[in-house]
Amino acid sequence: MNTNLNHYRAFIAVYETKSARIAAEILNTTQPAISLSIKELSRQTGINLFTPNFKGVEPTSEAIALYPIIKNCLDSIREGEESVRNFTEESKAVIRFGLSSSLASIFTPYLKDFCNRYPKVKLELYDKESLELLEMQKIDFIINTSHPLVQRGLEIKPLFKQNQIFVASKEFHKQHNIGKEISIKKFLELPLIGYRSKLNGIQHEGFLEGILPFIETTSVQTAHTLTKNGMGASCFHDKLFHAMKDKDLEQIHVKGVSLPEVKIVCAYHNKANLTKAAQTFIDGLAKFCEKL
Repeated sequence: MNTNLNHYRAFIAVYETKSARIAAEILNTTQPAISLSIKELSRQTGINLFTPNFKGVEPTSEAIALYPIIKNCLDSIREGEESVRNFTEESKAVIRFGLSSSLASIFTPYLKDFCNRYPKVKLELYDKESLELLEMQKIDFIINTSHPLVQRGLEIKPLFKQNQIFVASKEFHKQHNIGKEISIKKFLELPLIGYRSKLNGIQHEGFLEGILPFIETTSVQTAHTLTKNGMGASCFHDKLFHAMKDKDLEQIHVKGVSLPEVKIVCAYHNKANLTKAAQTFIDGLAKFCEKL
């Protein structure tokens, strides 16, 4: 049954005013059009909705039972239309946020979907010094690992957790005779590529004491390129590693070592101060992360 929404709107207006004439004035239409909508709705539902009286009409018991259901549905539709209308008004907004190049690989599907849904919203991504920009309130929010953010008085919205793993090229595996699993001693003899802060953090937590990078870089892309070309092993986040879909790289399993989880969060000063566009982006991002 494909019932015209205008029939339901007419039903609500007549129910609340007890008058087809007043309902027509409210809905900016004619009384015959209202009467026709009520008659058609009664025919389609098989329900006698109103009985006439000397003042106008009176709802039947079936109409009384139907009213809250239709009212809630129309209210939901109206709220949805209003939300879209409000967002359209802000569709020229710019969302400024910090996102590292490593996390960009993970969030690319969401960014693509958001841009397709809201093509008029401009996204400005900041990779470098994004935390400083957030503290100066020059960007709306930042997506990052939790450890540099929790002590700064920011509101934190958890997104997902990911593990840290070591990876190397297939050629590197063959060259250094790396099987399915190697000992810590053998692993520490391998040339390593990565961030000193990341490796020092692993060492500080008691994992792989004495680990030092052979090549130190501040760029994930550089680490990826060097690792792919057999220069050494790198520490990657597992979801980043899978997002890369690089068949030339394989994980290195170190016996007795399970690296600590990393929490990825969204941080901002006050959600109430965010634009509607930014709030929509963050809410959608959280739903996307539930599937990771």
